[in-house]
Amino acid sequence: MIASSGEVQADQESIELSKKKNKKEQNRQLERDAIFRKQHNIHVSGYNVPSPLQSFGELKSRKTLAFVCPMLMKLKDPENGGIRVVILCHTRELSAQIFRECKKLAKGKKFGIKLMTKNLLRNVDFSKFSCDILISTPLRLRFSIKKKKIDLSRVEFLVLDESDKLFELELFKQIDSVLKACSNPLLDFVEVRAR
Repeated sequence: MIASSGEVQADQESIELSKKKNKKEQNRQLERDAIFRKQHNIHVSGYNVPSPLQSFGELKSRKTLAFVCPMLMKLKDPENGGIRVVILCHTRELSAQIFRECKKLAKGKKFGIKLMTKNLLRNVDFSKFSCDILISTPLRLRFSIKKKKIDLSRVEFLVLDESDKLFELELFKQIDSVLKACSNPLLDFVEVRAR
């Protein structure tokens, strides 16, 4: 069957109309995504612009995004009352990476975010120490609990990042001492595994 020129033209017009509708819908979705990001203070961090509910497990920084964003939303505003989140990592390098990502994600919110370093251990009076989010390795945090009497009684979230690696390295005693120091009855335990 051969189509007449009128039918071909009608089909082309139909295709053009469909393309315009799709373009309008894409623009509306981009606008909704932008509003969502602004509402929840989400900054794009060098990726292609993701939709708000996108799988984050592929890259380490996206995995970090998957557990840090909900925590920041639950914490709402910074406080000066003590440490509210502890993130434990199996290496200093991973701790530093998560620290950088947390700083990016909390930009504009003024959360106190600290990375437990040797310098911090030496120079900080832990009786006056206050931050919202503390990122550390289990060994360093256990040392500060024993020697400096750091207060973890207000911790609301405890994150074991790449928990499989933490347990492979047999850091049970260190993690257990951190758990005991986190005496807040409202503690949420978050386990994040690398997949």
